[in-house]
Amino acid sequence: MSHRRAIGLITRFISGRFFEQFMSGLQTVAWQHQVDIVVIHGTPEYVASTQIAKQRVDGWLVLTYPKGIDLLAEQGKPIVTASCSIPDQKFPAALPDNRQGMESVMEHLLTRGYRKIAFVGDTAIGDIQERFKAYLAALEKNNIPVDEQCIIRTDSPLADRGEQAARRLIEQKVSCTAVVAGNDWTAIGVMRELQAHGVRIPDDIAIVGFDDIPEAQITNPPLSTVRQRTDELGATAARLLLAQMAGLPAEAKTHYIPTTFIPRESSGNSLINRISQWNIDGLGNAPLWRAALAKELVRVLLPALPLDPTPSPAHVWPEVDKLVRLLSDTIENNAVQALDPHLLDSILSSPPILNANPEILVEMLRVLELAGVTLITNRQDSAQARQRLSALLDQLHIEIIRSYRRRQTSSQRTMQETLLSQYTISQLLQRNPPEQIDWLKETPMGSGCLGLWAPSGGDQSPNLSIAGWYHRESGDSQRAGMMYPAPQFPPLDLLPSTAEQKDITTCLVMNIQTADHDWGMLAVSGPLISHDPWLEDNTINMIEICGGYLGLALEREALRESLRRSSEIEQALADRVRQLSLPIVPLKDGVVLLPLGGILTPEQNPQSIAGIVDEILKQPAADLLLDLSGISALDENLERMLAEIVRKVAQRGTRVTFIGARADIQRRMADKKSELSGIKHQSSVVKALEHAKGK
Repeated sequence: MSHRRAIGLITRFISGRFFEQFMSGLQTVAWQHQVDIVVIHGTPEYVASTQIAKQRVDGWLVLTYPKGIDLLAEQGKPIVTASCSIPDQKFPAALPDNRQGMESVMEHLLTRGYRKIAFVGDTAIGDIQERFKAYLAALEKNNIPVDEQCIIRTDSPLADRGEQAARRLIEQKVSCTAVVAGNDWTAIGVMRELQAHGVRIPDDIAIVGFDDIPEAQITNPPLSTVRQRTDELGATAARLLLAQMAGLPAEAKTHYIPTTFIPRESSGNSLINRISQWNIDGLGNAPLWRAALAKELVRVLLPALPLDPTPSPAHVWPEVDKLVRLLSDTIENNAVQALDPHLLDSILSSPPILNANPEILVEMLRVLELAGVTLITNRQDSAQARQRLSALLDQLHIEIIRSYRRRQTSSQRTMQETLLSQYTISQLLQRNPPEQIDWLKETPMGSGCLGLWAPSGGDQSPNLSIAGWYHRESGDSQRAGMMYPAPQFPPLDLLPSTAEQKDITTCLVMNIQTADHDWGMLAVSGPLISHDPWLEDNTINMIEICGGYLGLALEREALRESLRRSSEIEQALADRVRQLSLPIVPLKDGVVLLPLGGILTPEQNPQSIAGIVDEILKQPAADLLLDLSGISALDENLERMLAEIVRKVAQRGTRVTFIGARADIQRRMADKKSELSGIKHQSSVVKALEHAKGK
């Protein structure tokens, strides 16, 4: 068992914004409680059938896909589901408020006159299924009949499935006026494909997504969507599971995370219209204006709050008090002052600022401006205070733009480094045995091991044999060959994420498989996600791609071994056929005859000649008669092979006589002055036997 308790997260998708943000919230809670995390790329059904990590984790989080969860529950461990709905819910669950979010979307579209509204999404995902149900309920509430042509179910939430759905809408000539997608990436795919076919968004068709990923506000036009706190979803799920792991009773209750509809241009809501709705009320010069401003700043930066119970603004965003104090000091100072770069960096590098889109940042600055204007009203130095306020806002504008450009540059550099690393890894996997996994040094991972399935007896759990090991600090690979039952894999105590003892271990376990074979598991430990939204999980994408490379490398190696064994079997069969067909004829004691016509040909390879020699040497003969009557011509290749036979046989002391060689062949042998020129020739077997008898 691991040195610490561990949470097991089961998920089919390990890349994308949703997973990254969910992991961010989960890791925050895990670090607070010093609990390790084991992420298993798969489904509850697969985990239950293989029993992988059963003895390594103390409870399971099931994300988005619950298939097989009843089998998983037979392990008797605490279970919490996240972003998936189960009929007759038996476990605590954490869900975004999908129904409320979709109701807001449909109300927005219906009030703008849209009636023919299509739905596109992977309804096998619990969240999207809930959104789909809310979509149907809104149609029914407004007496709009359901048009099945307007409902396109995909098998994945990725953008390419949205593109496929858009092509279906076009090919079937579906006359919808709006498309609601189950998630943002699907919506982005729909938008791309429709625009590629000349459809104007939103003039011809309005589009709305769900999630509010960073890419939603940089599409053209910006995508209307529903913002959810996916990080809070991960944190809530983790807290629910930890409570069960601590022995508290588990209530099969669903805990909803608030969502907020964000109207943008893709559904006809203009930026100017949104800006006109910005306002800040209730600050004034009241004694509690700082608390009121902090609350408003958090509301702008982190919508989808409040939570229940409502946390303090500083708890949600610790840097908010620094920003409020910065405004207060600016108003109270007597002169314009340069801002402390360290203070600015601590504010602008905090996650709420990093995750905010430009629209939110501008609204935040407007809130500061309106608060500042309110504070300087009726001041004796109001003109000078306005100058100080303007200087503060200008500096914040400039630093935010600089911060954005730094992240943009960093993102481009990271992408280039990632592509180079992937190329390097592909070359290493081509050159080295697949069991050699030190290509992990090209990733941020601190350690890893490759376990290949090994036979197990009877009803016992399957075993994983450690075929490869990697540790960044020590380079230790001596544990290769160790055997772990599947319930004890991965060996967390041997896979630290970093050298720091206080850091938790975050381990990813990936099934390495190809189309026809399940090879085993790759476990890697280290920083799986980036906290900067501009660096979308490059690490985990790289690991996922390399897992595919590794499966192909294992298959290639197995194919090579199979071809080698087939070649050996083929050679053995050929040797046996040759042995059976080689007409070595014992004539009398100590004399054997070997007709070479039809056996010795120019196409003969060295292995075959060696086989012929071996068969001759098995005969206890003092005289070997080589019948050349079937050979019409002697070229250099045949001459060389014949000389090889004579040389090998002569080394044993056996006398060689050529029988029936044509006159021109005899002359060629004599003229060459080679080892063949000293061999006696006889015209027939009878004469050769008489000659042998005389000797």
